[in-house]
Amino acid sequence: MKLRGDILSPIRPGPRVGSFTNDLDNKEYDNGVGDSTERWIYKIRSHGHSISQRFSIECEMALEEIQSQLGGKWKLDRSENFDEFLKELGLNVVFRKMAGAAKPVIEIKIENDTVNIVSKVSFFNQVISFKLDEPYQQNYEGLEMNCMSRWENGKIITEANPVAEGKGKAQKFVREISNDELIQTMYVGDVKCTRVFKRTSE
Repeated sequence: MKLRGDILSPIRPGPRVGSFTNDLDNKEYDNGVGDSTERWIYKIRSHGHSISQRFSIECEMALEEIQSQLGGKWKLDRSENFDEFLKELGLNVVFRKMAGAAKPVIEIKIENDTVNIVSKVSFFNQVISFKLDEPYQQNYEGLEMNCMSRWENGKIITEANPVAEGKGKAQKFVREISNDELIQTMYVGDVKCTRVFKRTSE
């Protein structure tokens, strides 16, 4: 078979060299021309549909797990190394003091096939919306980032890289549940920061 754009064009084969078993109906067909070529096309297209359907099911299951495990509202309880994290990002001391004193509330919810993470503090609100395993852009502390988020082993893992080359630093965020607490681990450069949230009804 030869791919020409999105069209599958049969190429006349040489001498018959054997046969194959079509796993769609468990029957054997020769690998010559005619009807077997049509079956090759059907098999390729059916296989592609099967992969797409399986991916859709896996994505739906992941979203259900995120909602059941991380869904709801969470209030910051404690932080470790947060000021160093902000300093590594190049933020000034005034902003760092305000951010360090704040007790943000995070709400995680699923709407259709989109994950929404809403962070609220007295002086700043942030909304992060994304589809799993799809690229998106997000502003972090005034810096536009190219991001990708995935669900892996009970964790939302987000990797973010600056849109503008040479401006800003790559960051990584991991959100997971441990001992009924939401653990948010953040990485930038050689700095690791951990923020722990507890469920709230606020």
